[in-house]
Amino acid sequence: MGEAVSPKGEDLRREIARVATRVLADEMGLHEACREIARLRTGLADPEIDDPDLLIFVAVDSELDDVPLGGARERWAPEALAEKDAQAADYLARVRDRLLRACQSLSVRWGAST
Repeated sequence: MGEAVSPKGEDLRREIARVATRVLADEMGLHEACREIARLRTGLADPEIDDPDLLIFVAVDSELDDVPLGGARERWAPEALAEKDAQAADYLARVRDRLLRACQSLSVRWGAST
């Protein structure tokens, strides 16, 4: 007996694919994408929640959890923010190819057909 795919799961997969596609089109940064995909992933059920293409985003988001995004950046001292941004950029450069491969895979597998 196969598992039925919930409408919520389908929506989450499509949204994850949209984020991945935006990264591939240079419309979204890697850091922001990692944060968003890690957040969206929490709504998925087994076995998808543990998909290796998603877990790389969770791992990177965890590594960068002390680097502020969005409005939180305004509360940081410019020097401290610059240091965190430099550390994040260095780390993201090292994992960039793996993230882009995962984006490609997610975009192909879960992207909405037009």
